[in-house]
Amino acid sequence: YYVERCNCFWVLAPDARHEDRHQRCGFASWRGRGWCRLEEWANFLSRRSLMPLVVTDTQRIVTYSMISFLMDNLNKPARAPCMGMFSCCEMNHVTRTGRPFECDKEAIIQVLNGMFNAKVVDQLKLSP
Repeated sequence: YYVERCNCFWVLAPDARHEDRHQRCGFASWRGRGWCRLEEWANFLSRRSLMPLVVTDTQRIVTYSMISFLMDNLNKPARAPCMGMFSCCEMNHVTRTGRPFECDKEAIIQVLNGMFNAKVVDQLKLSP
């Protein structure tokens, strides 16, 4: 997975207005999107989780630990990647020309399963 090749995990989420949807965007909306949630979980599940560096409109870079991330998400199914917002679902899985397409959640489930299983195998190698 590409996240395991990274040396930094940056979240670039300044306050802005979405060009197409005309909605306010920022760190909260980043955390609400399914694909962004997957990136965050991918970082956590990678062999060498990195402390996220969050850039918003504040004058400093913010960070949070993996323990904080876990505590924020523990027993909160609504915070799971597949419970996030997806453009495909907003479009009812139909293109503008009327052609149906698959939900992105199917791909996310496969990626998460693969990463979780790889993490378990990796942790078993580390145990005595």
